[in-house]
Amino acid sequence: MSSIDNLKKSELESTLDEYLSENSAQYSADPKFQPYFASRARTIGSPVKKESAEGLKVSKRRTKAADDVVAVE
Repeated sequence: MSSIDNLKKSELESTLDEYLSENSAQYSADPKFQPYFASRARTIGSPVKKESAEGLKVSKRRTKAADDVVAVE
């Protein structure tokens, strides 16, 4: 049984992505992997995605504390 047989889809994707990144010298010249490496290059180097991530504003929902809530009878 292989070590990847029990992985969930997201874990398998991460493992494959990590493997291909670590071995990019070997696989980047292979035409079968060109779409993967082209997509990865766009994702990593995208200034739009970097700007939008930096400009995100986290808003917090205001709620009343349990002590402030008055029971209505």
